[in-house]
Amino acid sequence: MFLKILDISERLVWYALQKKEQENVGAFSAEDQCGSHVPHNKTPEDLLNDVRAHINSFPRMEPHYTRLDTDSFWEQD
Repeated sequence: MFLKILDISERLVWYALQKKEQENVGAFSAEDQCGSHVPHNKTPEDLLNDVRAHINSFPRMEPHYTRLDTDSFWEQD
């Protein structure tokens, strides 16, 4: 009668009970697996460091809105 009221199979009930005994957590909720593995398309850290080093190799210029004299940069050469 319980199975008919909820319109579920006996197999589903056994599965839920088995999971409950194995993992000692909620019947259908196992531990969340999100973030537990490295994505297959993750860019390697050494490559990212090379890109950062390349970007940092360019000379930096003070932003134009903080410079008192905007012509002084071009006159340095």
